Amino acid sequence: MNFNNNYNKLYLKEEVSMGRMTANPNSYNISLEGEVSDILSHFNSDFVFDIIKDNINNRFNYFQLAMVNIPASFEARFKTAKLQFPENVDQIEEIRIDTYNQILNILANNFNIQINYNNITDVYSAAYYLYDFLVSNFSNNLVSFFANYIVKEKNSLYEGLQLARFKKSKDSSTIYAKKLYKNPKLAIINANLDYVIDNICAFDISFYTILNTIYQDKNIIKYLSDICLPIYDFFKTTYASLLQSQYRPILLTNIRLEIQRLSINEDIDITNIK
Repeated sequence: MNFNNNYNKLYLKEEVSMGRMTANPNSYNISLEGEVSDILSHFNSDFVFDIIKDNINNRFNYFQLAMVNIPASFEARFKTAKLQFPENVDQIEEIRIDTYNQILNILANNFNIQINYNNITDVYSAAYYLYDFLVSNFSNNLVSFFANYIVKEKNSLYEGLQLARFKKSKDSSTIYAKKLYKNPKLAIINANLDYVIDNICAFDISFYTILNTIYQDKNIIKYLSDICLPIYDFFKTTYASLLQSQYRPILLTNIRLEIQRLSINEDIDITNIK
């Protein structure tokens, strides 16, 4: 599928010849109806499915760069269409609502999530935030989760995984980490990140914990937890599984870099490691 060509069809016509309207009003009205019909025809189920599915499948092609939020782009088009064709607002709104419901269904089917429509009052907001979480910012969110979780749980990870035994390691990565990190526990974790990540991937981590670890805005956390419920273990099926895929090397690299960034503001741990 040529995504760019299909997506460009959504751009609305913004100028109408005044001469055409003055010369033949009836012809202008017919043409106007044809234009709005042509615009709305592109929001059919096949077109929406192809765009969303294509972005789901290629969300790693833009690793560490946020992809376009398709619901936000669609919303801009719908708003413009309503302004240009005020007599067709009801028709446009019907297609708009149906489009966002389609997006929610596609996301639910691809990520094994059950949508709680009873808690949705604005279907666009639901599609926007869920698409951002699962697709357009998926890579960044995944890296953020592991990095934030490790920094937050560094003490329990250090003790629980018995990382003290690696303290005296003389390999180059350990030496480098000790010089880089102020916090000695993060230094040991960084030097043994493969081992730490593998253990974290075996943990039972709830969907709410993932949201709470990624987002600082409590309203977003509550909103997403209210409108969707994973059918299966979201952490293991959607996050942990990718750490055992071909994406593991780049994921580990980006997680390590994010931990390093977060650790800049970490207080120096003066407690002796035993």
